[in-house]
Amino acid sequence: MANHVMTTVEVISKNEDVYKQLTKWFEDKSYSELSDTLFLYHTLYGTDAEDSDYDRGLYTERIGAKWAYIEDVECDEDYFRMNTTSAWYFIEGAIKRLGELLYGIDNEVLIKFTFEDEGLDPIGGGAWYRNEIDFEEESYEQPDEDVLSPTEYDAARDVMYEEVYEISEGIMDNSAEFLLREYKPKKDIKKT
Repeated sequence: MANHVMTTVEVISKNEDVYKQLTKWFEDKSYSELSDTLFLYHTLYGTDAEDSDYDRGLYTERIGAKWAYIEDVECDEDYFRMNTTSAWYFIEGAIKRLGELLYGIDNEVLIKFTFEDEGLDPIGGGAWYRNEIDFEEESYEQPDEDVLSPTEYDAARDVMYEEVYEISEGIMDNSAEFLLREYKPKKDIKKT
């Protein structure tokens, strides 16, 4: 059985039309709609007759995972966050496609994301900006329940969750800073 990978995606834009589009795509959808593995695919790629049914190869190529579904979405006029679960890997292709679609509305849109395999191999984060994606992944060793007392194990798991969050967020922030620094449009400098 494939490992599940949880991905959190956040879209940042100063253009309200970005959030209007995201709201149109994702708001007021039922859990049964969001949890359909073709919902995200069809939202990002349409429902052409040739690929309206699940095709594992095409799906994996375009979404970045064997399958993916949306756990929940929060969106309003200036905020968007989506949590997904996928098989084998994070939704790299879906993030790229979401960025491409939103770039047509706002060429300064930034997408930040973290991901975590259920076995914590990999964990990581990244960002998408101006048609560039940057991410890193690491492994994290889980506490061994067989060598720790129940109290020690519970404490070690609490530390683990805090550290995984901090590592993933740190990688995400570093990726966003790198992309913003490297790909930010340069202002024309007038010579005097």
